[in-house]
Amino acid sequence: MNILQEDAREIRRVAEDVFPEFFVKNNLKWESNSRVKRLVKEGKICESSVIDKTQTNNFPNNAATVRMRHVSSENPEATIHIRGEAKQRTYSSLPSYTWTDVPVLRITIDPERQELIFNGYLDVNMIDMEEATALVKSVCEVMSNGN
Repeated sequence: MNILQEDAREIRRVAEDVFPEFFVKNNLKWESNSRVKRLVKEGKICESSVIDKTQTNNFPNNAATVRMRHVSSENPEATIHIRGEAKQRTYSSLPSYTWTDVPVLRITIDPERQELIFNGYLDVNMIDMEEATALVKSVCEVMSNGN
């Protein structure tokens, strides 16, 4: 690791200490894969923000989790899963039933087509569209190869 990578990691650690509400509020996680491991080594993301590979319904609530596809390509596709807080819902018709609802907004970044694809719905108590857009820009910046 070179001095610049060490400095980048130290700056990120200090920023997390000084501005914890920013990092807690955004709560960005990365699902583990070979590309994410490389980004950790490069100091672009913190090791503590990496989660084990899992099913999307097991991604953490009240967090945004990035899953990449085609990780060996120059510009992999990424989907940001923004999961809100789980809430109990009840359908009151006969027979009534209750289920757990978790709002999820998925934003797919497709660099080949230069598209953003939105699917799902947003928990506005957790994040608004302006913050979601900033999150997309942040993820793109981290994933870029300096292009």
